[in-house]
Amino acid sequence: VATYADISGRVEQDLALKRANETLEQRVKNRTVELTRVNEELAQAQMLAEEANLGKTRFLAAAGHDILQPLNAARLYCSSLIEKAGKGPAGKAAINIESSLESVD
Repeated sequence: VATYADISGRVEQDLALKRANETLEQRVKNRTVELTRVNEELAQAQMLAEEANLGKTRFLAAAGHDILQPLNAARLYCSSLIEKAGKGPAGKAAINIESSLESVD
């Protein structure tokens, strides 16, 4: 007596599972490639942002220096003017100028 079992359903299930695994593996590979590309773009964008920030910092430092330098010269000139003008109207005007320059800080 010989008995045969129909395993065609099982074979089809195995093939379907194999195809699903291959599809999943391909999707994982594609997603990995995409994530790698996005990470590289983010790293480049971050580098550009850091360079821009450094440039901004340098610009602000230079601009601040360029703005403060004439104000410091005006303060020195005003101090000299106060000493020479004494307590007269010119002295009062010089003190008013000095007060205005101090409020700039």
